[in-house]
Amino acid sequence: MAKYGFTWAVSTLTMTAGILTVISFIIHLAGFSCPEWWVGPGDNKSPFISIGWHEACFEDCRNPYCPNSHYTSFYDGCYKWTFNPWLWDDDRIRELQDWLMPDWYVLNRNLVIVGLPLGGLSAAIMMLCTCFVLGERDSSSLGSGTKDVAIEVLLYISSFLLLSSGIMCLVGVVMFYSNSSRLTWMPMPEKNHFGYSYWMVVASTVMYILAFFCSLTAAVFKTLRRGMQKDPRYSEEMMLGR
Repeated sequence: MAKYGFTWAVSTLTMTAGILTVISFIIHLAGFSCPEWWVGPGDNKSPFISIGWHEACFEDCRNPYCPNSHYTSFYDGCYKWTFNPWLWDDDRIRELQDWLMPDWYVLNRNLVIVGLPLGGLSAAIMMLCTCFVLGERDSSSLGSGTKDVAIEVLLYISSFLLLSSGIMCLVGVVMFYSNSSRLTWMPMPEKNHFGYSYWMVVASTVMYILAFFCSLTAAVFKTLRRGMQKDPRYSEEMMLGR
């Protein structure tokens, strides 16, 4: 069974990349959906509670912490809005639009959003590749040349998507890290901290990058094996260093 060792290596790397990609996408989606990217200190001294990409929560937030036209008005509770900055779900917070959604915030949110379909598509492709290579490992043959080429192409495409999604998330978390503590944004930034939603996307970024390396390595191994199979001078044992 030595001649199938290279096939086993490809299937193991592909399966590992597939598992990492699916977990990364789920965590990425959850991190984007949850509202706690930037969290207040949790005491009565700060009017800020938390903010995400579609919700902000305050406790008796008044001027000058929350900008508004009247010193008698205040914001208390959680306020939700749509992803379109001009279509707000809550009229009470419409006047805070420029403050809650500065240019860097909108760009940051868009980067995280763009990474989601890339991660979802790569997860679907990796699951398809995993089914193919596992079936190939369990079969008595190494598969047809056309099938091998198709798997290679899918692995390279998935590698590109994984790298793109990882870069989008990486830029997103770095940008949020750099801008969230601005004095012009949430009250008392020195007391605030990153919430679990932020760290979920950080974790998904790491796993996207790991899945990229696994997928790319599997694609390269697949290409090398197919090329060596065409050359009668090379046997599978030579490819394995035996």
